[in-house]
Amino acid sequence: MKMLKLSTNQSCHLFRCTWFGCFLGFGLLTAQAQIASSAPLMHYPGTVKQNQEATITLEVTNEKLGAVFEQIEKQSRYVFVYSNDEVNTSQRITLNVRRKALQEVLRELAGSTGFSFEVLNDKIILKGQSSDSPNDQSQAPVPGESPKTLETRSAGIQVLEIGLSGTVRNETNEPMPGVSVALKGGTLGTVTTADGKYTLSIPDNQANGTLVFSFIGYTTEEVPVGGRTVIDVSLLPDIQALSEIVVVGYGTQQRKNLTSSVATVGNQDIESRPTTNSFQALQGLAANVTIQQNNAEPGAVPVFNIRGVGSFSSNNEPLIIIDGLIAGSLGFANLNPSDIENITILKDASSAAIYGSQAGNGVVLVTTKRGKNEQKPTVRYNGLFGWQNPTTRPQAVEGWEFMTLKNEGLVNSGLVPQFSPQQIQQMRDRGSYPWMFDEQLRRNAPQTKHDVTVSGGGKNTNYLASFGYLNQENMLNNQYVRNNGNEFYYRRYNARLNMTTQISKMLSVSVNAAYAKAYTRSTSADMGNIIRDALRTPRIYPLVNGDGTFPTTASLSNNTVALLALGGFRMLETDNLVANFDATLTPLEGLRFNMNASGNYFQYNDQRQVRAFTYNSPFPSDPPRNNVLEKSAWRDHNTNVYFTGEYERRFGKHNAKVLAGYRSDFFSSGSFSGPGGFFPELYTRQVDGVPLNNSLMLQGDFLRNTQGQIQGGLIDYNRNANPQLAVLNSVFGRFNYGFDDKYLFEFTWRYDGSSKLAPQNRWLFYPAASVAWRLTNEPFMRGIANRIGNIKLRASYGQVGNSGIGGYLFIPRISPVNGAYTFNNVSANGVNIQPFNPELRWATVTSANFGVDLEVLKNALAVSFDYFRAVNDGIYYDPVVPGTFGQRSPVQNFATVLNRGWELAVNYNLTTGPVKHNFNANLSDNFNTIQRLGADNISDGDSRTILREGYPISSYFMYRNAGLFQTFEEIQDAPRQPFAQNGQPQPGDIRYVDKNGDNLIDAQDRFVQGNPFPRYAFGFTYRGTYKGVDLTIFLQGVGQRAQYLRGDAVEAFHNNEEHLYVQHKDRWTPTNPDATYPRLTATTAAAANNVALSDYWLYDTRYLRLKNLQVGYSLPASLLSKAKVGSARVYVSGQNMLTWVPERFRRLGIDPEFTQFSNNLSFTNYAGIAGRSYPNARVMAVGLDVSF
Repeated sequence: MKMLKLSTNQSCHLFRCTWFGCFLGFGLLTAQAQIASSAPLMHYPGTVKQNQEATITLEVTNEKLGAVFEQIEKQSRYVFVYSNDEVNTSQRITLNVRRKALQEVLRELAGSTGFSFEVLNDKIILKGQSSDSPNDQSQAPVPGESPKTLETRSAGIQVLEIGLSGTVRNETNEPMPGVSVALKGGTLGTVTTADGKYTLSIPDNQANGTLVFSFIGYTTEEVPVGGRTVIDVSLLPDIQALSEIVVVGYGTQQRKNLTSSVATVGNQDIESRPTTNSFQALQGLAANVTIQQNNAEPGAVPVFNIRGVGSFSSNNEPLIIIDGLIAGSLGFANLNPSDIENITILKDASSAAIYGSQAGNGVVLVTTKRGKNEQKPTVRYNGLFGWQNPTTRPQAVEGWEFMTLKNEGLVNSGLVPQFSPQQIQQMRDRGSYPWMFDEQLRRNAPQTKHDVTVSGGGKNTNYLASFGYLNQENMLNNQYVRNNGNEFYYRRYNARLNMTTQISKMLSVSVNAAYAKAYTRSTSADMGNIIRDALRTPRIYPLVNGDGTFPTTASLSNNTVALLALGGFRMLETDNLVANFDATLTPLEGLRFNMNASGNYFQYNDQRQVRAFTYNSPFPSDPPRNNVLEKSAWRDHNTNVYFTGEYERRFGKHNAKVLAGYRSDFFSSGSFSGPGGFFPELYTRQVDGVPLNNSLMLQGDFLRNTQGQIQGGLIDYNRNANPQLAVLNSVFGRFNYGFDDKYLFEFTWRYDGSSKLAPQNRWLFYPAASVAWRLTNEPFMRGIANRIGNIKLRASYGQVGNSGIGGYLFIPRISPVNGAYTFNNVSANGVNIQPFNPELRWATVTSANFGVDLEVLKNALAVSFDYFRAVNDGIYYDPVVPGTFGQRSPVQNFATVLNRGWELAVNYNLTTGPVKHNFNANLSDNFNTIQRLGADNISDGDSRTILREGYPISSYFMYRNAGLFQTFEEIQDAPRQPFAQNGQPQPGDIRYVDKNGDNLIDAQDRFVQGNPFPRYAFGFTYRGTYKGVDLTIFLQGVGQRAQYLRGDAVEAFHNNEEHLYVQHKDRWTPTNPDATYPRLTATTAAAANNVALSDYWLYDTRYLRLKNLQVGYSLPASLLSKAKVGSARVYVSGQNMLTWVPERFRRLGIDPEFTQFSNNLSFTNYAGIAGRSYPNARVMAVGLDVSF
């Protein structure tokens, strides 16, 4: 078989688009040749069921109205008669009703599609709704009403009537047109008008009757009349009904027909929370979706995994697609959460295989909001103002306590005390200075967010335009920073336009475009060092001198508050432009062709300016000596185009759908870097000591060489360095089959080819299959189904790939090395030959999934449970080889990892009187094991982890402690610990377990102890509504997690520095033998025994967090109508409000969400292990959501 040629030339993509243009034109010509008109008046003959009251059961998704009429006719004794000129039977609807009266079904259809109806004998006559008359069916005869009753009502014999009126609004207090309003137990009814209003006359003997309000996708409301004449009602979305339609790869499916593991998150879970990016909004809402903080600084992107970690050498980031466009984590972070309509998470191979080599870590499909046809223009504003404070923080001891304990540590280390009793008493009398760490954080740092949306639509076109602004002030933006003209913040501007138009009955076109502009301005110094040095400043030194200048301390040569205020800034400027064009051609019923072309462009500009200043201090200091300017820039962009054809047909009890498609993705990544040419006009305002504006704030001249040229790594914008280009071409397909709505089958496949691999290995076929059995649709289960509900069993098996691989590792490459050799004492240049492997192939993930879905208590309770097992094979790895080999091993498809777990999701709706409740919970676990690796791979450093067959990835590998030595006799009887100072531990030092019993503690006594990846993750959401008041409580947490901490996070006087926390007061002394901390030491040598890598510093970091608490109030419609306001809601929302953690960890003042590891469990974040991370934020906010 001849393989498709891969090209990184973008002109190939233009050719593909031209090809599709020809294909689309042919489809249009074919469609024009078809007869599109029909007779002026037509009807569908149906089976007449005389003398039988009609009840209707329908479950249709995106079905044509004409097909729905046919199904109603089959279930009733009536036939529909209408004119195609008045009723558009091609419009598609979604409807889910079970054993519902025909009259109610007709009213729902009339309200949502715009026709009126009249019943004569066995015929339902449909007419188009005129624009000058309300859509009122109160006088229309309905099925079951005798002609005499109709005549009596029409003739006005029932003279005594009560006139009812009111307004129906949705969950955001917006008017709802087309809502069915009916008198329960009777035949009278109407539907609401375009502004949500209704009028209805009922007999006076029904003054205590009940009105029934119903609308597709919303829960039905029954409201007692109670003698009232004005009845306003609010309808809430039927969460289960809304989730009936699920977005899947290249299409949609009804949830009841799903055969694979899919999770969905709706916009009601995301909106009105004070989150700054979409990751934060998603956290805890879906089972086995793990989001951790690597850095909580504004603008940072978190660590994201779906169903755990499957590879330790490649990127484990899920594939993130927004409106058909591959967006990646940065695109998802730049997306305005308020623009999200829903999120679908494809977890198993069956659901994700249609994305092939890109789906090994799961797939996230994001659909943004759109306008609605026949909707008047609506303007919606959502504004939020909040205040940020750290979720937790370390607590420093008082100044006099520091002096006392420092003396104790020095004596324990064999040194003399530093402070005299008189100095300690003086400090106690005067009181401690403010702590540097506390003072460099701004209390109640503001955070604001504003979103404006304009949406609407006509008969054939709908649109939505949104604009967003986020300003999150950095908590380091303290008073000293602001008073010196500097500032730190994260600001993001979002704009989006989504538009869809129905060009003809057969062709529709959608255009999506979005732009995000972000500015991240922070300190020019390393953030970890800023936090570290603030922690190391005891409360015996002033932060600021009396004259406003800044001092230093005896042990630190810099003052972090001064560095923040005077030391310059770093500005990262990000531009993200995305565009998407989609055309859908439907030449025949059930046949659909689709073309989609998308582009995603990123531009990054990074500028760091260091500003020189001086200290006024009696101690040695080392401020920045020169003004330094550094600039760099890089850009990424990718484009993709795909074509699909889909055909669906239902015949008898059989339902089949087949999809086939082709896709091509082009990726480009490059950077501008290194010294080189420079454009002086960009910097003409930055010389001669003139202070510039806040975006280029400098004091004094630049650092220059002897020729007067500006130094500091300025960048050459003429040269593109290290571009990375790649193409991925794919053909794919899916086949769905269902029999009698009981037995479901799906087969999915994809054939991928990537330019990253050698020609003979770049193509691979990814198949997957899944089945489902709707058990309660069996005849022998009908009794159980009627009493209990629905049960569906699922199973899937398939293979996907892992495209998070390095590029072109099959090509031999060399790189120059300066000073590689020395000959005759003269340095000589050389080259570095990188190992390569022409036999590299795709890494694969083969997974199986077994699940069960339950819907019980009349569908009020929905439960899903899944168990999965995934084998990641051919993982890229360079095995450990002997040093005599001369160089490292080339990368191979060598390692294998088994990942397995389970997940549970529960949703329950409950109504108690006027209060409506919704409970949603998820619980999950996953656990990985290395199955093939070869020799152990131990990572040493600030933490020690191991890759070893039979154990999880990056397991901790360290000594096991046996408590603290209490006496010298215990030390003499214990195994030797040679790493202690002078080889001799002291009472109060940590004692270690001699694993091999050789009476010596060494590398052979290390144990595998725990794993840093969280397990038993859970989330729980409660929503309650009572009239206009709503309450949301969202809890999130982790049931098991171990983290090793060291350095400034836990050690007193780490590296001879001067930091001490309140937990260190509970240190070992002869009178405090049960202490939680060893004896105090004040030198590196004396602390050597206790800071050895051991489980003494392994902390239980499980947690339960009140992630969000929200209370809102929707203003009554009667008040808003006077001001011509559609809806208005005010609310108070809190994020990260309360946290429960084990007591030992709580004392440290470190947020439990922080991780030291990347998404493949590589150690990447020293700030996390040492407590040097920018703090996570607790946010309290007030908001307003109003529409016009």
